[in-house]
Amino acid sequence: MILLPFAAVVTAILTIHTFWGQQTLHRLADASALEVNQQVAARVEARLDALFDAPGQLLDATAGAVELGLVGFDDRARLERSLVNEVRAHPWVTNLALGLDDGRYACAYRPWDDATQVMISVADGGGIISSYNVDPDGTRAGLHSAREGFEVTARPWYAAAMDRSGPAWYEPYGLFSGGGVALGMSRAVRTPDGSRGVVAVDIALDEISAFLASLALADGGVAFVMSPDGRMIADSSGRTPIEPPGLAGAEAQEVEVDARQPPTELESTATGPVTSRLVPASRSRLEAVRRIEGPVREAGGAFRGAIDGAADADIVHAGRYARDGGLELIIGVSVPRSSYGNALATEIRRGLFIAIVVGLIGLALLAVLARAITRPVRELTEAISDTGAD
Repeated sequence: MILLPFAAVVTAILTIHTFWGQQTLHRLADASALEVNQQVAARVEARLDALFDAPGQLLDATAGAVELGLVGFDDRARLERSLVNEVRAHPWVTNLALGLDDGRYACAYRPWDDATQVMISVADGGGIISSYNVDPDGTRAGLHSAREGFEVTARPWYAAAMDRSGPAWYEPYGLFSGGGVALGMSRAVRTPDGSRGVVAVDIALDEISAFLASLALADGGVAFVMSPDGRMIADSSGRTPIEPPGLAGAEAQEVEVDARQPPTELESTATGPVTSRLVPASRSRLEAVRRIEGPVREAGGAFRGAIDGAADADIVHAGRYARDGGLELIIGVSVPRSSYGNALATEIRRGLFIAIVVGLIGLALLAVLARAITRPVRELTEAISDTGAD
């Protein structure tokens, strides 16, 4: 009889422990995942800050040199060497261009198939853009390719600068070569002879994807950067999320774009170039991104919580990222609830097992103690009974 109350107490404790574990498992998993996701998102934001500082600094320096007449089309060789050497000095910059209203254009750029090289492309307003290899000091060293249909004033970065009074971030756009997508800043300038023009600096989107792919995420976790209108900028798959020319929809999700060289012979484009474009988040190659992009965008880019799915829930931290000059992006990090819930469930089961073992040991010790206490009492009772019988 002495053991019954203790057994009842132990049983109640174990029952409460089990119920508490089941009820709080999701809450603990969500809180743990959100905290880690927020820390990862902060790392992504810091990386973007470092990456996006370069265009503004290089833009100011180049625009200043153009407006002071230190570089310009009156000395093409010097201009081209300056552009090439600046791009070489900034590993994250993929294009540095100067274009004028009269159609003259010069751009130092990194080929998509080999970012260690820098080349120069030029145009004179006649609709043909020519690309050249360069030697170590930045001087032209032989024609690489040429293409028709180019008009510098029609390029998105040119129009973006003309619409603002200062430096402006422009929407991601397809490169004229058709093989990639660029994001950057541009600024209107005026040369000493009064010509109007624009300086532009692009950065490589694959640098962002490479960083996201290097993050230590939980099993099934994803990190991504997208525009407010739902176009993917980068994701943790490590591949730049772009649709090559001529592909769209689900087909584009499976394409890894590696063949991004500009054409090697003169091409005629009667209707203009067919360029690459960013993949919409709704068609991302990452299933988790496809599941969560809608709720994140509906929340205005700021979301913190769980998004329930058919088999599991996604724990999501998303926030808006903005830079002076009009750049707005969304940074998101998501992990399956199960990636944290399973670990917590294991800990809860371990705790329950320990509680059961401790309870059983306690019962055993109490049984021994009770027996030690009750034996003399029982013997005394039997002795008194025997005496009364006499």
